[in-house]
Amino acid sequence: MTDTFFQAQATRPEIDSIDYPITHFGINIFKQITSSQSGNMVVSPFSITTLLALLQQGATGSTLDQISAALHLAPLKTSEVFRNVMENVQKRQSQNILKTLNNIFVAETFNLNRDFERIAKSGFGSGVTLMNFGRPDVAIQRINNWVGAMTNGKIENLLSQDAISQSSQLVLVNVVYFKGLWQIPFRTESTVPQPFLLKGGIQKTAPFMRTRRYFRTGLDPITNAKVISLPFEKDQYSLLVVLPHEQSDIDTLISRLTVEQLIAYQNFTAMDVELELPKFTVKGDTDLVPVFNRMGISNMFSNRAELFGLGTFREFSPQVSSAVHSAVLSIDEKGGSAAAATSFGVVALSFDDPAVVFKANRPFLAVLWDTALSLPLFMAKIEDPTE
Repeated sequence: MTDTFFQAQATRPEIDSIDYPITHFGINIFKQITSSQSGNMVVSPFSITTLLALLQQGATGSTLDQISAALHLAPLKTSEVFRNVMENVQKRQSQNILKTLNNIFVAETFNLNRDFERIAKSGFGSGVTLMNFGRPDVAIQRINNWVGAMTNGKIENLLSQDAISQSSQLVLVNVVYFKGLWQIPFRTESTVPQPFLLKGGIQKTAPFMRTRRYFRTGLDPITNAKVISLPFEKDQYSLLVVLPHEQSDIDTLISRLTVEQLIAYQNFTAMDVELELPKFTVKGDTDLVPVFNRMGISNMFSNRAELFGLGTFREFSPQVSSAVHSAVLSIDEKGGSAAAATSFGVVALSFDDPAVVFKANRPFLAVLWDTALSLPLFMAKIEDPTE
């Protein structure tokens, strides 16, 4: 078979657009997390970015500078961006479900800044819940119950038993929940066990979903990775699957990933594809404190924190004692479901070719993509779909 190629140019989005800062930060934090953890991993860049953006509204001085530099957005612009995102999501009508919720659990003794509360509610749709942290175990259970209810039981224990103490004053929580149906479901009777090649040449048998139809697909000219986009109902969301070149690997692919690449993948032309994709469910729990520290966001975790904009306790500014993130992504014949919670140029193949074969039988990158807003809701590294 002879392949012919054409290139679709990817231009850098405007810095003030919704997609660029969220996607830029999301890729950076995904790289940081996966570089220090082996095996399967899933992260919701959108969830983590939302919570950090909310904290930014109450930061000042060097703490504000560090958060703004990471987000590539100033506080006023951030609030506007997320208000637009929330409004866009709420207006959608389809069988796909996307929920993004924020809640500020605040101690009864904490003097919450009214301006911050107003921005949190109007810009981020956040709720405010008064808490008694005198009994940490009860407070933890109450917050975990809220997260569990909002994620339909996908995430039940966001906070560990030592996450809150009697001196805790404020817990900020963001939840993202997605459940989508494929535009055209896979036939369950077509799913068959096939070998999946792990790192090191080890093979495992995994259930592979199979179908033949038109999908947007092509090659990334920078990494030579194969890319395919699987649309959900009404094409509001899609699952991007990026398969590294045989002479490369998943970690190298992730390290070279850019905003421009992810956005450019949407420019592929639909082609006749024989697709074989393993079913998978991946879960990930991440302590964000060391991740943020490596990204230059460190002041808010120390006594140098300048977060007076959040409020005060006995005239003292609060500091962030913990930042945890949990995410789940599940893909099967009917579609996909995902949940997350955080506390704190392309080349297409020729039309003259026979059906393109896309067989994801080795470690790959999966991105749950919001096509309307052009940003990643979830990003996952799949090294072993059977785990």
